[in-house]
Amino acid sequence: MHQEPELVVFMVISEFYQENGYIAHLKDNSNAVIFDPGSDVNKFFHYLKSKNLTLEAICLTHAHPDHIVGVPEIKEAFPKAKIMIGLNEAAALTDPHLNLSSLLGEELVVPEAEITLVDNQEIIIAGINFRILEIPGHSPGHIAYVAKDSNTHIFGGDILFEGSVGRCDFPGGNFQKLISGIKSKLLCLPPDSKIYPGHGPTTTIQQEIIHNPFLA
Repeated sequence: MHQEPELVVFMVISEFYQENGYIAHLKDNSNAVIFDPGSDVNKFFHYLKSKNLTLEAICLTHAHPDHIVGVPEIKEAFPKAKIMIGLNEAAALTDPHLNLSSLLGEELVVPEAEITLVDNQEIIIAGINFRILEIPGHSPGHIAYVAKDSNTHIFGGDILFEGSVGRCDFPGGNFQKLISGIKSKLLCLPPDSKIYPGHGPTTTIQQEIIHNPFLA
């Protein structure tokens, strides 16, 4: 029976809003991908160097400041790494009003995405097969990246948390769309699917079906 290469996931918690970013790579592959780099970029650099990994892509679930603030520094260090984001979120990378940094009294602008992704698209990044799921609600064009080895791994940003869901009171938020998207696109995934959220601990689909009050 064909054995899928093991996916290794390393989490970086940045002080800026206690945001979770991740590095993912296959166990026997020297290429890696970063998800949602927050403010503590040195932790990403240290891990990549310690494992002798080359960064192939900077994958963004959405464009809120705490999830993109590390992009410019990482892009400068790895200029060949492609910035990826959902098609309907891409404009926010270069617009402080759309990415909401202007609400914080800052004008955060990061480099444009070289690759924009759409719902149900399949893409191979650093040798990892991903399926893209667009689930708006926390932000207008929020996406999740779903990968598989012997398990299913969901890099979901601020869509679904342990016991909670992404807040929808920001401009462009929509609670009904968020809950509908979670139920129709995430809850149908295998129960033991691992969720790597943008804040808080890792969880599973089964745990959230059973315990998450927003999904009752």
